[in-house]
Amino acid sequence: MAPSDGEAEKVAEKKSACGTPAQCRSALKAMVESPKRPWVGQQMPPDAYADGTRLFAYRALRKRLKCDELARAIDEMRGVSKSLNGTVSGISSEQAARTRALNVQVEGELVRERTARCRA
Repeated sequence: MAPSDGEAEKVAEKKSACGTPAQCRSALKAMVESPKRPWVGQQMPPDAYADGTRLFAYRALRKRLKCDELARAIDEMRGVSKSLNGTVSGISSEQAARTRALNVQVEGELVRERTARCRA
């Protein structure tokens, strides 16, 4: 059963989507299965990306996102890149570096998907 949009919004609004691997899986599932995807393009604080949940959700949905969702997702990823430069409160410099690297990969995948399917 797919989560309601309200459940997906709650996941998106949380500063950090999860704390344990089980919570991360649950949050990822809720984001991916949300039919309207209200969380797409919603910029979060930098430390909210450190667990990778949002980034993996974008990766999982890449081929199913509509063109406007892809555009919002790309804008969000570009904002993440900027927000992860320098010191980020709540995460180590190593975690910030790993998150930046994953973010660059996901942003590239989203850009390629948008280029292949959508008119600019």
